[in-house]
Amino acid sequence: MYRTQQAIKIIKIGHPTLRLIAEPFTIPEIKHESTKILIEKLIKKMNSDNGVGIAAPQINVSKRLFIAGWSTPKPKIKPLAISAFFNPEIKFLSDKMIDSWESCLSVPEYIGLVKRCEKIEMNYLDIGGAPRKIIAVGYSAIVLQHENDHLNGIVYIDRLN
Repeated sequence: MYRTQQAIKIIKIGHPTLRLIAEPFTIPEIKHESTKILIEKLIKKMNSDNGVGIAAPQINVSKRLFIAGWSTPKPKIKPLAISAFFNPEIKFLSDKMIDSWESCLSVPEYIGLVKRCEKIEMNYLDIGGAPRKIIAVGYSAIVLQHENDHLNGIVYIDRLN
């Protein structure tokens, strides 16, 4: 399904895959061994680049998958276990928008101010293909929205204030 022998390389802004609406995963695809290897490589790349999220389109795989989370403590930020999110769907639970200084592995050396919804509900499939739901507030909500944007051909610089 995916080339699992190659090292992962982050594609940069200007690459056409970053502007595509990614294709959903089927349950058999989620459970395929190559997808498990892909997840492991995404997590390794995210951690080695000190990220808190990475989406499949960022490595030139136009599928609806992202990894998000952090294991190291962050001041005033609730932890989020590193997880795979397949075929996520967002529901905004608040009218309150919060400012977020964001950066991106695909837009190196830049940072920008973006407004994001403070509280969201995300429905997704986990690594076993089971439906899951998470309610995210604050920083967690920001990260999930940022990564989900990648699945819809949106990069944070499109949302700059």
